Amino acid sequence: MIDVSDGFTDITVGQDALAGPWRDPLTAARVPTGAQVKLSFVRRLPLPAHAAVRIRYDLAENGCEREAHGVPRLQNTIMDGEEVCYLYTLTYWLAPQAVMKFCAAPASDQPLAMAG
Repeated sequence: MIDVSDGFTDITVGQDALAGPWRDPLTAARVPTGAQVKLSFVRRLPLPAHAAVRIRYDLAENGCEREAHGVPRLQNTIMDGEEVCYLYTLTYWLAPQAVMKFCAAPASDQPLAMAG
């Protein structure tokens, strides 16, 4: 599994409610739950085909990281001078029970216990 923790170009969060006249009237009154998260990132080297990634990101920039796993989709290739950059997106479902669950901070970031 390939780790991705930088190069983000966009992080989008949306609710699961679908608007439109084609929506099922039996579920129209249902309260939306969870969220759809779309993570876009750029890399200088392409990912191997069908490679799984682990993405750690801090949505609120408050030090509380989230972790997502999946196979990203290549969206575009971009020329940066003479170099090629690869733009990928990974979309995943953040279930209601996971909304307030974050990754543990690395051991070096944990507060030290006070003796006493």
